[in-house]
Amino acid sequence: GLINRASERGITLDLLVETLATYADSSVADQFRFFAQYNDLPSVEYSTSVNKQSGEVTIVFQQTQEGFLPVDIPLEFVLGRKHREHTFAYLTAPKTVFRWTPSSKTKRIVVDPMNSAMVSSLKKVKGLTP
Repeated sequence: GLINRASERGITLDLLVETLATYADSSVADQFRFFAQYNDLPSVEYSTSVNKQSGEVTIVFQQTQEGFLPVDIPLEFVLGRKHREHTFAYLTAPKTVFRWTPSSKTKRIVVDPMNSAMVSSLKKVKGLTP
């Protein structure tokens, strides 16, 4: 894949376009660069909470730009020193409530751990409610 999880977080637009150019003609790479630079990607804010009794994690995502664009946000739940669970939140509406019950107590929630979500911004805020 294009993301080497052992070395760095995510990839840059330049690297992605360069990679595309090796497999397609330069016009495809140029069109992709134009699309990525001049089209609005979603701006997303989110709040997290954990139910202490059930262990259920709730993440409320809210897109803040005009209009709505569906997007997937990778999630990582740190359960122990070497124990992590991964999944995706599929944002299917301007406000999406994601719920997940991990296999054990969540110590930390990491939203977009590899900085690979196709968003213009992703910001943690307080006070978003389901």
